[in-house]
Amino acid sequence: MMKETDIVIEHFESRLMRIKRTPYKSKGQIIECHKDLYISNRKVVEDWWRKEGHNLCLEDIRDISVSKPSVLIVGTGTNGKMKISQEVKSFLAKREIPLIVAPTEWAAKVYNCLRVNTQNIAAAFHLTC
Repeated sequence: MMKETDIVIEHFESRLMRIKRTPYKSKGQIIECHKDLYISNRKVVEDWWRKEGHNLCLEDIRDISVSKPSVLIVGTGTNGKMKISQEVKSFLAKREIPLIVAPTEWAAKVYNCLRVNTQNIAAAFHLTC
């Protein structure tokens, strides 16, 4: 199922995520991201900065939650060092938004699998550690 804009993660390694963004009926654009990012509402937001570095707080996902995603995938870094606060987990559970947490390499693969049949998918990726 091709959406209006399709976003595919083509490659990930520590400190680099290559994303292909394809507007409907066009060739697409490759974006190379070297800093943390999130994907929400069919947009890639680069240079995503968190309040507390290796801790994901509610404030960090406010812009993502506004789009009311059907699922939020969080990539916790190459070695999985970023932690998800209980506040974030509770917030998402209360709104019945499933949360998938994995090291970034696996989170990117999960995103690519789910994006095919999931409307309004959101993902946040820590690209280091």
